[in-house]
Amino acid sequence: MAKVHTTARYHTTQARPGCERGFSLLEVLIALLVLSIGLLGIAGLQTFSLQFNHQSYERTQATLLISDMAEKIIANPLGGRAGGYDGISPAAMASSYSGYGSCPSNCATTSDLATYDLFLWKSALENPKILAQGTGSITRVPDAADVDALIYDISVQWVENNLPMSQTMRIRTL
Repeated sequence: MAKVHTTARYHTTQARPGCERGFSLLEVLIALLVLSIGLLGIAGLQTFSLQFNHQSYERTQATLLISDMAEKIIANPLGGRAGGYDGISPAAMASSYSGYGSCPSNCATTSDLATYDLFLWKSALENPKILAQGTGSITRVPDAADVDALIYDISVQWVENNLPMSQTMRIRTL
């Protein structure tokens, strides 16, 4: 058996004059263009995310304001029977219900408490930090089946992205 003797050869590539190695300036510019387009896309998504987050905030605030007023009406059934919450228009301002600073602890009647509740509700609606151009209305709906029941439609309106928005809840009290 004959021994075969092998030697390993390593080739090295040497740069020839006139032959460039590495990235060219054009490749770097294209990479920067792709990166900048990606970053602009991320910035656009962030803008949409903030916009939708604010819309969600306003809709949640509208729901909370409606629920707050519904709870106040339910908590003051005598004020409701006396008509304290009837026919509240969106144009009515909080200032038309002012003068009840010592309520609720020193309210003389349940109607005074209803007026104080409306003052607080309208003040919250008029706060631009809560809703943009917020207004609210309360309408008493007659119930032919049960004349003793009080049914109210509580609505909140506001402006969202230059579009009028509205949310309504119907409650029934006994």
